[in-house]
Amino acid sequence: MFEGFDAYAGTYEFDEVTGTVTHYATVARFPNCEGTAQVRYAKLVAGILHLNKPPIKSSSDEWIANLRWCRAHDGRL
Repeated sequence: MFEGFDAYAGTYEFDEVTGTVTHYATVARFPNCEGTAQVRYAKLVAGILHLNKPPIKSSSDEWIANLRWCRAHDGRL
């Protein structure tokens, strides 16, 4: 499970014009992400927040990150 795990934390800004959210990673699973700006495309559909980013290519794989967030009491996921 750890192979497909990613995490970071910090502050963020939302840009309504471009539909993006920028996360400023203070800490991260991958140390090279710390201190960087992580841009995600954001869309709110039926109360569920969808965050997507372009694929990340590594030496042998391609990672695609698609996240969905909803309120815990909602129970739709």
